[in-house]
Amino acid sequence: MDHDLGRHDVAQLFISAAIAAVGVGAAAVLESSGAWTPRAAAVTAAVVVTGVTIGALVVVDVTNRRSTDAASDDADGNP
Repeated sequence: MDHDLGRHDVAQLFISAAIAAVGVGAAAVLESSGAWTPRAAAVTAAVVVTGVTIGALVVVDVTNRRSTDAASDDADGNP
């Protein structure tokens, strides 16, 4: 069974990158407009962390699927 990086995984990675980019962009806009506050910093940091976390979970999921496939291939002798 082939579980390489599929369209769904790529879409999730793009979404996670977009979420993180929104957080970084919002931080830049708030800072340049003078509206930067501790609350704004916390919210934009949370958005960036959310995006990065989603991306990390996608990578872990793909890695686990590959490891599971490799283990099952070794167990039954079939590639």
